[in-house]
Amino acid sequence: MKGANPPHPGVGTIAALRGRIDAADDALIAALAERAAAVEELWMFKQEGGIPVFDLAREEAVFARVRAQASERGLDPDAVEAIFRRVVGARLRR
Repeated sequence: MKGANPPHPGVGTIAALRGRIDAADDALIAALAERAAAVEELWMFKQEGGIPVFDLAREEAVFARVRAQASERGLDPDAVEAIFRRVVGARLRR
C-alpha cells in the first residue's frame, strides 16, 4: 500500500510496557481498596471503644514514613506525600 507507514519497531515493547503500567494501576486500586477496608475497621474499633477517630500525630507519622520510602525508591517525596495526603483526606471526609 503506497504511503502506508511500516510498523514501528518498538510497538511490541510499547504494548508490553503499557501492560506493566496497567498492572501497576490495578495493584494501586487493590491497595486503595484494602486500605479503605482497614480504615473502616479501625474507625469502627475506635468508635466502639470510645477512642477518638482522628489522630493527627499518626497521620504525620504516615506522611514521614511514605516520604522516606519514596526517597529510597527514587521517587519525589513531595509528590508522594501529596498523593497520600489526598488519599487520607478523601477517606477521612467519607
